[in-house]
Amino acid sequence: MEYTDNQDKPETTTTSANNNNALPSSLSDFARNNLPILAEDIRQFAEDRLWSKYHKPRNLVMALLGEVGELSEILQWEDEDWDVIDGEQHLVDKLHTSDMKRLDELSQELADVSIYAIRLATVCGLVEDLVTFLVQQEDEKQEQPSKDDDDGHIIEAKQLF
Repeated sequence: MEYTDNQDKPETTTTSANNNNALPSSLSDFARNNLPILAEDIRQFAEDRLWSKYHKPRNLVMALLGEVGELSEILQWEDEDWDVIDGEQHLVDKLHTSDMKRLDELSQELADVSIYAIRLATVCGLVEDLVTFLVQQEDEKQEQPSKDDDDGHIIEAKQLF
């Protein structure tokens, strides 16, 4: 995302009660401070459009699957994400070397998938449970020691998200 001179760039510091513009510093920070607000905004958006009567769990799952299909279509014919360089496998960032239109499509579909997933959690009354699970998951990952991946490379616990 590019910013013009008249736009404020988001801060990259940890969030606090007094700083509403800061980006979350961790998954648990996002879950605690932003996920319930996002879920409520999505709920209100659907309610304002009288969509709530259609937002049954089954319907939302079907819509979510449709959006996942659209997301997968963008990356469907990609080559491998790994290249061998000097006899070692290296992750190749082919996505960010592609055209901006494709990246825009990808971000739009990721947003759609996220919205449907959060709406499903809201309709099922699981937003608080989701927040609790995400916080616990991050806490558990940080307590776990590093482990090796299949190629013997060390994976830090923070990289497992």
